[in-house]
Amino acid sequence: NPDNYLAGANPFAAGVLAFVFAVGSVLLILALCRFRGFRSNVVVLCGIAIGSVWTAATTILQYYATDVGLSAAVVWGICRLLTRNIRKLENTAAAIAAGDYDRRSGIAGTDEIASLSRSFDGMADTVEANIHRLEQNLRQREEFVAAFTHEIKTPMTTMIGYSDLLRSQSCDADTVHLAAGYIHSETSRLAALSH
Repeated sequence: NPDNYLAGANPFAAGVLAFVFAVGSVLLILALCRFRGFRSNVVVLCGIAIGSVWTAATTILQYYATDVGLSAAVVWGICRLLTRNIRKLENTAAAIAAGDYDRRSGIAGTDEIASLSRSFDGMADTVEANIHRLEQNLRQREEFVAAFTHEIKTPMTTMIGYSDLLRSQSCDADTVHLAAGYIHSETSRLAALSH
């Protein structure tokens, strides 16, 4: 109620109503004041164009938003720069885990991340050397098994042949003695392989 709005503040004012209007690109504040105490009530209508104030306020807000956006972009860029080496170390670890054992991070510097990188690369060197050593041991073992299998098959083939001869045919004493001699020499050869 406009009659109660300023009743205690001004003994002559009976009420004030204020309105904000936008007319085209101009922003207006209109105040309607009613005064008493004169022979009749007086109504005064006042208006102020505040378009320039509004423009200044929106311009300040736009600059503020631009500054906040620019600051956020700068902070994001700095964070990306600071975490670049950590991401590089993470990618190197993933590559090594996937089997790329000769991959290294190669991060240089004197900070903690560079020190961690050097330790990580040293560990990767040790792991790679151990893997190469294990692969070489496996090749040597496979070669040994192939050679040993060949060394076993030759005497066994001889023993099987002579034992089949002795089982399947009637042989004279000289043939039995010759076959038994070959079987004995080949079993002695197998026994020598186990030492």
